[in-house]
Amino acid sequence: MQAAQQFTFGSYRFDPQAGQLWRGTQEVKLTLKAAAVLRCLVGRAGQVITKDELFRVVWPETVVSDAALTSCIQELRQALHDQARKPRYIEQCRVVKRPPVCHTWRSADDKPPSVCGVEPGGPDVGGSARSPTGAQS
Repeated sequence: MQAAQQFTFGSYRFDPQAGQLWRGTQEVKLTLKAAAVLRCLVGRAGQVITKDELFRVVWPETVVSDAALTSCIQELRQALHDQARKPRYIEQCRVVKRPPVCHTWRSADDKPPSVCGVEPGGPDVGGSARSPTGAQS
């Protein structure tokens, strides 16, 4: 059986295939779209991801307003106990050139997310937007 890739950052663990986020041993519920945004951010930790890129990945054949992305980012910040003014994980970048807004994923300790292989059904262990540089896969 092949191990599933998971990302850990701070006290959180994210399983991108299942779209599940854990804080220690407690699952943190996310909507499907918020999990898709988190998957994109954590998967490209430390990189700037434009909102247009997020729209293409999360809503590939659907036209949605900026409010849809804003709602997902707010949901993730609440789930991760993150703040827009003092970001630990999701940092919004404003750039002069087009596109004007992007996000980045970063870690509170400025380390990239760690990637760990966990057997599916294994134990629950704790452990643009610029992608978090502190997430480990």
